[in-house]
Amino acid sequence: MKHVKIYEEYSDEELKGLLGDLKSVGHVPFKPKLGEDYGFTSKLLPEPPDQKGAFGVYFSMRTLDYMIRKRMAEGPPDVLTSPDTYRVQLKPQKAWDTSYGSYGPGNYKMEHWLSGVNFSGSAGKLYQLVGVSGDYGFGTSWAKPVGKKARMHSQKQFLEKFQKFVDKEGFANI
Repeated sequence: MKHVKIYEEYSDEELKGLLGDLKSVGHVPFKPKLGEDYGFTSKLLPEPPDQKGAFGVYFSMRTLDYMIRKRMAEGPPDVLTSPDTYRVQLKPQKAWDTSYGSYGPGNYKMEHWLSGVNFSGSAGKLYQLVGVSGDYGFGTSWAKPVGKKARMHSQKQFLEKFQKFVDKEGFANI
């Protein structure tokens, strides 16, 4: 193993070598996967179980931690350790706006955030995707519910944007 120095003293080539060493022993950076770390229903399914129903999109605590580290989301300092339910803001908000398509009322733009939900059993605490446009939305009781088609369209659009973010690991490619 190489002698440890202060980060600034390493060359770019040496840093890449050290990261390669970590990967060679199975220490790879976490990358959220659809169907394992986020997905439809509290079971985190890659597709909705029934095309006729309206199902929520949920994210695991590990995925939320990834979002915060990548500066995609922000919440209270204890958001990952507190048992309380929190609203987690996505940032920059414009990158995560989706459209209703031709399905819904209002200005046809949805703003999104994540809301903590505690499930009993193995699911534990997950974060549900919430979308709101004016008085309409999904994933929240205070907004008038949008139709199933509008909800599914908006959720799928959000998941596509999130997958692009994960694949490219940054906002520049969204």
